[in-house]
Amino acid sequence: WGTADFLPPVFAERAVHYHRTLQLFADVFGQDAIAVRLYDRAGFSGGDVISDFLSHLGLNAADFAREERDINRSVGWKGVAFAVWLADHVQGPMQALNPDKPLGKLYIRAVKRTAEMFQDNDWIGRDAEPLTSEEKVEIRRHYAADNRRLFDAYFGGDDIFPEVKAGRGDPINPGAIPAREMAFAKRRVLKLAERLDYNLAGIEHLLDAPPSRPRSVKRLLNALPFRALKP
Repeated sequence: WGTADFLPPVFAERAVHYHRTLQLFADVFGQDAIAVRLYDRAGFSGGDVISDFLSHLGLNAADFAREERDINRSVGWKGVAFAVWLADHVQGPMQALNPDKPLGKLYIRAVKRTAEMFQDNDWIGRDAEPLTSEEKVEIRRHYAADNRRLFDAYFGGDDIFPEVKAGRGDPINPGAIPAREMAFAKRRVLKLAERLDYNLAGIEHLLDAPPSRPRSVKRLLNALPFRALKP
């Protein structure tokens, strides 16, 4: 929340203190050279950040080719928790074996496939929200002094932040992911890594999760050494 015991000092001292961060630019270019706006879909021209940015620069969005698909969907709490698990258990060994191949591509494709398989937007499609309502209120209070300077310097003294919404308090914890879903996501990373010729020598077991549910009754019956006799 802006303290060095939680964040690296450079972030704690600058990043989330908006007025303090902007002051670095104001000292160089002058405060009048800085335009400060909320990053909020509701305030974007046409509800689109790219069109809004082009409009702000005085350019016509129609002059640029547009990609008609969502290319940056949000990762839900399960997707974030899975990233935590990969970072803790897989990233180091895999990067040591594959220094020129990123793990990120395998991760996001596995998360997307898992979301599709289980029809669950807590994997991808909805923002993870680990904060509770009480934590959100406390965070707003923590930055109140710096935010007041922000409002006075750039917004005529008006508090431009929306009211704090209720927080879900999502458990960003790999252990909270259902075992079946976790096993599926691990195996997706393994299959993708094998398909893309990653070196997995000695670390396959990290991702070779055993099936977390029995095989179907039909497959079990087919494996038995007999067949029902017809009358």
